[in-house]
Amino acid sequence: MDIIFKLLLNRQPKLTEYQKFKNNNINIIKKYIKETDEFRLLRNRNMAIINDIFKRILNINDNINNKSFIIHFINLGYNESKMEMFCLDFVNKIKEDYKLFYKKYLGIDEEIETQEIIEILKTNDLEKYICTSDKFLKKSEERLNRILCKN
Repeated sequence: MDIIFKLLLNRQPKLTEYQKFKNNNINIIKKYIKETDEFRLLRNRNMAIINDIFKRILNINDNINNKSFIIHFINLGYNESKMEMFCLDFVNKIKEDYKLFYKKYLGIDEEIETQEIIEILKTNDLEKYICTSDKFLKKSEERLNRILCKN
C-alpha cells in the first residue's frame, strides 16, 4: 500500500487510509486514489512542471500536455532536475532519429524544426508524424523526380 500512495500521490498513506485499505487489493486502492481531488491536483501540477521543462528546453510558449511523461516523472521520484535531463535527452533523441530517418529513406540531411518537435512530443510517434507530414511527402516527391530524371 505504501508504494501505491508514494507513486500516485508522492506521500505515505495516512493512518485512516491504512485502516480503510489494509485488507483491500491494489486495484481498489488505485481506484480510490485516482478519484481523489488530491490526485487530480498533483497530476495537474506535475503536468505543469513537465510543460515548463519543455518550454525552457525548446524556448516555446506551447504546452505539450502529453500525460505519458508523468509516468517518467513518477519513475524519477518527482525529481525535477532528473526530469529535465530526461526531457532534454528525449528531445535530442527525436532530433537524432528525425535526421537518421531522412538520411535512411531519402538520402538527405534534414534538420527538424521546433514546431515539428512539439507535434512529435504531443503524439509520441516520430515515424507516423514524418511519414504523414507534407514536408516528407514533398521531399519524397523531389527525390523520386531526381531518380526518374537520371534514368
